[in-house]
Amino acid sequence: MSLVVKNKATDEIFVFVKGAENKINERLCKESFESAVKKKTDAEVYRFGAKGLRTLVFAMRRMTTNEHSTIDWNGNP
Repeated sequence: MSLVVKNKATDEIFVFVKGAENKINERLCKESFESAVKKKTDAEVYRFGAKGLRTLVFAMRRMTTNEHSTIDWNGNP
């Protein structure tokens, strides 16, 4: 699931996503994939999973104005 947010003060556009860690991890850039935050998150996901709990993770990145303008917001293919 995704959410697109525009900061009206700075005109920056961000996309936030949530999902299973394996799907989010597939989409991380190299810097994020190798980060200390990801290592800590992986440890916590493992810890919760070992208790039988379902886990979801969140990710965020800036979206360019060009990327934003090419999205069909009506859901047409």
